[in-house]
Amino acid sequence: MLIQRFNFFIVFFGVILVGAATTSEKPIRCVLLAAGLIVTLQIAATLRRAQQKFEIAFDHLKAFGDHAAGLSENEVGRKGSKRGWISGLIPWTCIAILAVWLAFEIRPFICKA
Repeated sequence: MLIQRFNFFIVFFGVILVGAATTSEKPIRCVLLAAGLIVTLQIAATLRRAQQKFEIAFDHLKAFGDHAAGLSENEVGRKGSKRGWISGLIPWTCIAILAVWLAFEIRPFICKA
């Protein structure tokens, strides 16, 4: 479930980027970026919740000494795991990209000299 949500997040983010990049009218681009930012924030929240559920299930599996989850965790160690990137670093980087782009797009509307 986590990976499906993550894949949907990446596809949605890509569609918003392509749509905003190919739109020639600035007001439409601003609306598209704002709507995309709101939806990506909501999807990121569901990713975080799914990651928390995954961590709980993974901790239960590690309790079994001979399960592959526990063996791989012992081998890699907690610092070697990049599981947090799926619900943390990657979504928030994408959200920051949309927010910065939106800020640059709406700045001329707000700061008319």
